[in-house]
Amino acid sequence: MLDKCASGIDLITENLGELYSRGTYLFMGDPKTGKTTFVLQFILQGLKEGKSCILVTSDSARDFAINAETLGMPVSPYILEGRLIIYEYAVTKKFTAEQFFKDIIGVVSEHEISRFALDSFIGQKIPAAEIQVFSQKLPDFLDEMEKKKIVSFITLELPLAPEVFTIKKKLEVAALGVFLLKKISDVEKAFVVRKLTGQLAQSNKEFRFAVQKESGIKEIKDVYNLGFSNYFPKDKTLEVRKLPFIHSERPLEIGKLTFVTKDSALDKIEIPVLKKEKPPVPEKVSFHSKDKEPEKEKIPELQKEKPPVPEKVSFRSKDISLGTLKISLAQEEENELRKKKITFKS
Repeated sequence: MLDKCASGIDLITENLGELYSRGTYLFMGDPKTGKTTFVLQFILQGLKEGKSCILVTSDSARDFAINAETLGMPVSPYILEGRLIIYEYAVTKKFTAEQFFKDIIGVVSEHEISRFALDSFIGQKIPAAEIQVFSQKLPDFLDEMEKKKIVSFITLELPLAPEVFTIKKKLEVAALGVFLLKKISDVEKAFVVRKLTGQLAQSNKEFRFAVQKESGIKEIKDVYNLGFSNYFPKDKTLEVRKLPFIHSERPLEIGKLTFVTKDSALDKIEIPVLKKEKPPVPEKVSFHSKDKEPEKEKIPELQKEKPPVPEKVSFRSKDISLGTLKISLAQEEENELRKKKITFKS
């Protein structure tokens, strides 16, 4: 029966069980997804059990120790005891993959190492000319580590360069477990188990976690695990926190969107809403019936000046004709002549 060991990570132990005491586990993810914290807790668990561990890192030993102190997980005492060896492998033009594996095996044999971690070294510190040789030597190196009953944690930082994909594929085949990490927010992160030999892992299940001081990787089950308890008291339900779309207990005000929470310290929250001027609505064409055509727009007509009307000749009597008019004129002349004769006689 194969022996198992504690990973030192409660999230993995509680949900997936313990790991085999020999074999390789691969963690892949973008920067700031918690890869180094997984490695740190894995290494610390072995040190607490009184075993010796080795870490090969792309960072300096000083930076790793400072980050561990910041998380409240000091490693300096174990370095001074000689049980934690942080291997700063200087990659120069003389670097060869064959010499690299030979040096690591020598240190492992000399110090009786039980746990080995390779943190973000692949793809960052290996010269392009040596990547192919590194890929060829890697399976034999992992087999040798397994024969020595060493459990290994290896991290890969994504995205990978195209030339590193061959190494990634070989690691995925050789590893007993493959974990894919991702960043959800500045606080919240998650991982999915791609492969886990010997454990009943739930396929494609996402395990969410946050990195906390002293406790390290902590599973997130509700909002209080994120360290926001000072802002959201525990006696309040999580339903209250679903902002900002909460049922309103009073009508909306003009120019403001108002809503209230249930028994919350955030009693009334008002969000100003910009008032947008509505564009003018065009006049609709009305139809009296389906058979009638739409009313046409009335175009104002220009007023034309009327020509002057000639004055009409008015007559005193409608019955006067041209003939009667001539007779009346002849009578008037005859009367005048008669008057003149009378005057001459006198």
